[in-house]
Amino acid sequence: MGFMVSSDLSLEDDLFNGESLQVEFKREFPETARNLSEVIASFASTTGGRIYLGVDDDGTIVGIGEFSQRLKDELQQRILGTCGSIEPRIRVSVEFVKRDAGTICVVSVPRGNEPIYFVYGVPYLRDLSESRRATATEVKEVHRRFFLSQSMMETEDDEQSDLIELLYQLSDILLISNDPKEHIMHPDLNQMLYDLDTTGAILLELSRSAAAGRLGAEVELREMGNGLTDLVHDRFGLGGQPIDSFANSLAEIAKSARRLENRIMKRIDDVALEDIRTFLSKDIAELRREWGNAAEYYRRGEFLRLWDTFRRLAFSFNRLGHLPEPAHVGGLTLKLRHLAESLRTVTQYHSYFVFRKGIDPVERLRNPMVNVLSIAKEVEMLIQVGS
Repeated sequence: MGFMVSSDLSLEDDLFNGESLQVEFKREFPETARNLSEVIASFASTTGGRIYLGVDDDGTIVGIGEFSQRLKDELQQRILGTCGSIEPRIRVSVEFVKRDAGTICVVSVPRGNEPIYFVYGVPYLRDLSESRRATATEVKEVHRRFFLSQSMMETEDDEQSDLIELLYQLSDILLISNDPKEHIMHPDLNQMLYDLDTTGAILLELSRSAAAGRLGAEVELREMGNGLTDLVHDRFGLGGQPIDSFANSLAEIAKSARRLENRIMKRIDDVALEDIRTFLSKDIAELRREWGNAAEYYRRGEFLRLWDTFRRLAFSFNRLGHLPEPAHVGGLTLKLRHLAESLRTVTQYHSYFVFRKGIDPVERLRNPMVNVLSIAKEVEMLIQVGS
């Protein structure tokens, strides 16, 4: 189901700001389970979000009833059953927050790794504070953007494709392990755990590939995959792992990832600068365009779409930064990793995407985004000089 972390800060912010692109209040568990599954699917398709059971539409805490272990177990089972109607499957986390006015059940939904999520075959999206069916045109557009962002460094050589995919997954681990403590606050933590859990599952699948066999890396990949899974399913706090222990365990997995990455590099064919330029030009253009739309997104109540875009682009830049350096372009991969790390810093939810009275989130993001765009400009100069 997912593990539980304290969400007091998120709760206060969400009660103050009300229902939004990432927040849904429900007075009680819906009589029709589909009502809850539609909200979960819409969050997974859009930016992720939080559902508060025991909170009225106006943000008043009413509680979910007399709290007990029996009620906790019952609600967790009902939520798990609700998620069973969603395809592809999405992993949520459930926690309980006690207040004088009553106990609240918080269902945290990560942004999924698939383009769109369905409930009994019907696609759902989040639109401002509403979860609704996606139109056929919207589904087509979501898939177009998703597969455009995923189509990186294609090759007709199956072994090379497996090696590149493996390199991408290892690079994801390295990016996340670079600053886990900065993303340890709810809801950043739930998204980070989901990303690590997904990466672990992919590593386990790749451990059975022919490329892994030729590398002699089957055991390493299984150990890393299982290590990530164990790390994700452990708990923080009483009886579980402290934050430092989590960060240290992730750092050890990252060391294994770096060692395997070095071995893979020796087997990957040279990457043409033109291929790199194609993907970088697209991603940097999207970065500038989305930041240029920031004020309009804020006005329309869609500012959190920037979080989703920046998170995705950070992983994209990082993956390109872990490919072999193209000939005659010294320093490009290092610069790309710097760009990815700087952009990932911008995705810290509580630093930049919590809305408080009197604070303009666009202005709050301006200085870090000036830095990000400056690095992006340096990347562009490098790939132009290399041509």
